[in-house]
Amino acid sequence: MDEFDKARDLGLIGLGLLAVSTSKLVSKVDDMIAKNQVNKKEGQKLIKTLKQEGENRRMEVENLVKNELKDFYKNVFVSRKDFEKLEKKIEAIEKKIEKNLGKNLNSKKRKK
Repeated sequence: MDEFDKARDLGLIGLGLLAVSTSKLVSKVDDMIAKNQVNKKEGQKLIKTLKQEGENRRMEVENLVKNELKDFYKNVFVSRKDFEKLEKKIEAIEKKIEKNLGKNLNSKKRKK
């Protein structure tokens, strides 16, 4: 399992926990309404607040995972621009080597 898989799994676990927690809280408020521990209007307001807070937390976790993955990719993979720069440097080095090899071969022929 690589770092990407670990980050993805942690994000999914976090999102799953948020979903379960929100669902359980809403269920608990529904039970409180049914038992007349809170009136229906207060209960609905509380459920709305809990759902909004759950959505906010979900978005925070999602953004955190996206940012971590972005950093991961930035550190692991080479951009196209950087790749092309490296390619040009390699080509320049190859030309220098070929030029030097040619000089060395010519100088050996002259010595004979």
